[in-house]
Amino acid sequence: MIKFTHQSTANGDILAVERNGTRATTAIDAKRHAPLSGLATASVAYANGGADAFAKYLPEPALEHVRSNVAPPMLAALGRAMHLASAERRAVAETDARLRAVPESVDMRHEAERRARVAAMDRATQMAFVQSADITDLAALVARGNLAAISPEAFEVAADRYLALAHVERSASHSLHPLRPSLELLSPTGPDMAAAEAAAQASIAQHNDRRAALDEVEQALQNTLSVLAVSLDAQPSDVLDAVLAAS
Repeated sequence: MIKFTHQSTANGDILAVERNGTRATTAIDAKRHAPLSGLATASVAYANGGADAFAKYLPEPALEHVRSNVAPPMLAALGRAMHLASAERRAVAETDARLRAVPESVDMRHEAERRARVAAMDRATQMAFVQSADITDLAALVARGNLAAISPEAFEVAADRYLALAHVERSASHSLHPLRPSLELLSPTGPDMAAAEAAAQASIAQHNDRRAALDEVEQALQNTLSVLAVSLDAQPSDVLDAVLAAS
């Protein structure tokens, strides 16, 4: 006997199955993760179809009915979700590479000397330096890894600021942030680099959220595969083969 349950919650669709004391559950949050949208819809039909089969037939015929008639759409939906998640992972990796690349306008000819100068500083001075360094110094410290062996805390600050300033440099987004008049200077000119850097940091934070979501999607896919394995009384590797064949 296999028990199928489905719940729609604020955190997505919860699909659970239980067979002979073994339980598997997956949470499919299609509202937050677009690659899972088709899988969320399929999970409702799978839970309903499985429950109906075991209510109508004896256990063995019910299992065969699920395998033959109820599972195929769910297997195909999982395959499509895997494909979409892979495409999203590639897109995130490509964006990562663009963000970390040194802009062509940045002069890296004296990067070793720049690193050596910062490496000779004490930790407090290193931190103060990276908090105000320009993109050329930050690129020397960050682009090839922590070759200057600065403190981990300073390197993290340097890396965050480098990504932001590289984004500003590459996109010329400083032009979108002119200096605002102040009581000290009513007729300013030039860009507000602090505002441009802050805007770039916000954009990078959105990208980091997108990258973190990859792990949540992968976990949902893995858990869904486990649900299928339990409900079909099959090995996960065999279910994966069926998913790939159905995709």
